Amino acid sequence: MSDTRDPEQISEDIARTREELGETAAALAAKADVKARVKAKASDTADKAKAATADAADKAKAATAGAVDKVATTASDATDQVATAATKAVAQVRDSDVAATVKRRPIPVAAVALAAAAIAAAVAIIRRRRR
Repeated sequence: MSDTRDPEQISEDIARTREELGETAAALAAKADVKARVKAKASDTADKAKAATADAADKAKAATAGAVDKVATTASDATDQVATAATKAVAQVRDSDVAATVKRRPIPVAAVALAAAAIAAAVAIIRRRRR
């Protein structure tokens, strides 16, 4: 088997082969460098985790803000309803016979109030003793 190429072509083939061999060796070295590959993979995973965490935090903030607004509105509405109900109750007591009865008979009303207070105190004492 004889090679009919001239020495210049052979030198170019040798140079090209050396270059390809160098690239192949570099690729094999990169694959063999497990420590560098692990670091790169860890860095990619950490970046993805940070992005996911930031996204979750943004979603949580948005959801919390909406819930806070809803609770504030509900509390405000409830406060308004309680104020209205209390005003109506005071007006009803003023207009009812209860106020007139208390003015005519203060002692029986005071006795009922005192009995209610005594019962409440007795219940509180019994509950404390059971603990």
